[in-house]
Amino acid sequence: MNMAVETENPIQDPVNPEELSEFSLSESKIPNSSLQESLKCNFKISDLIRALSVTESVRQSISTIPILSHILIESEPLGVKLTASDTGITVQASVPAKVDVPGSTTVHGKSLMDFLKTLAGDMVKFDQKPARVRVSSGRSRMDIPRLNPLDFPSFSAADPRHKVSAMKLARVFEQVLKAMSSDPSRGILCGISLTLSGKDMTAAGTDGRRLHLALAKDALTESVDPSISAVLPRESIPSILKILSMSAQDEQSMAVLGFESGYLSIKSGPYLFVSRVVEGTYPDFSKIIPASAAKMASVQKDIFLQALKRVRLADPKTATVKLLFKPKELRLFAAGPNMLESEDVIDVDYDGEEFEFGVNSSYLVEAIDPIQDKRVFMDMNGNLEPVTVRGNDAGIYRGILMPVRIS
Repeated sequence: MNMAVETENPIQDPVNPEELSEFSLSESKIPNSSLQESLKCNFKISDLIRALSVTESVRQSISTIPILSHILIESEPLGVKLTASDTGITVQASVPAKVDVPGSTTVHGKSLMDFLKTLAGDMVKFDQKPARVRVSSGRSRMDIPRLNPLDFPSFSAADPRHKVSAMKLARVFEQVLKAMSSDPSRGILCGISLTLSGKDMTAAGTDGRRLHLALAKDALTESVDPSISAVLPRESIPSILKILSMSAQDEQSMAVLGFESGYLSIKSGPYLFVSRVVEGTYPDFSKIIPASAAKMASVQKDIFLQALKRVRLADPKTATVKLLFKPKELRLFAAGPNMLESEDVIDVDYDGEEFEFGVNSSYLVEAIDPIQDKRVFMDMNGNLEPVTVRGNDAGIYRGILMPVRIS
């Protein structure tokens, strides 16, 4: 079957993506009620799939509110803007397009994405019909039911004003996300705390049993005083990381943050993220960070991780591993059901007295993973006191976890 692409409405003078990153991605300057409903435009399929992939983490495929399964499509001076929302989180993406007839519409997001992935051509055409949007490429087409764009939820976007390194922002989120709680009953612990102070940025995640703390020094272009803090809900983090990974090409790539009236916004390249923040006061984690350490050991990161993953196979249910430190030697031991036992011995830089404690090995592995150095440092006190896991620079990232009792 011939899948040749129609050429009657090719994109003329393609828009520079850098230009797209500069135009406003907040709520339409023209109210929805004044936009024409008829919309005709042409896209590159690859551009449209890329933009839709960013909105996937927000759009609800199955919802009791039908409009939340749809993508809002609005024409803009330099192309088309796509918006997905679950009422608490909103993501917008701009797409280069040749707009023949400006307007707005909605289209079922999953149906559109599934159809686009099957197309063999380079271009796709949107042509709004009564109650449907016709999506066509060459001799292939799909008519997708649409809803009234006026029914799409509106949102408030804080004015982005704090420029920050996009890569550093992504890094601090990645370093702490494993420690935040996944239990909805834990309230504010199901989120990541983000603080801007001076030119530094700090992120923290905790579930009450462990804490991950990450600092990005000189991440902001201008100093913030007084400091600003917000707690982002757990469900918002995948969207943030997706946007930053798509738009941050190098250390010079910037994101712009906005804090206002219970919302946080992040603008990066042609994408805008807006989320409600979690209400309440985040725990004062400074109280559980040990001020000093009576014992310190360091071990090669990759060897330590491999030994932990081997030993915990004996007891995967509780993942409890005993660590026994001796001068120049670290012994790892685990015992499980049916008399199953495992042990590993690795070299360690430690010269103190013999010392042991139990630890949840899953928590320990997740605390070690974000460390970028080749060696892992452990600051310890008593065998039931918090243990700090870090790289060579304790001020950049720290994972703090509570030991467990062992018999």
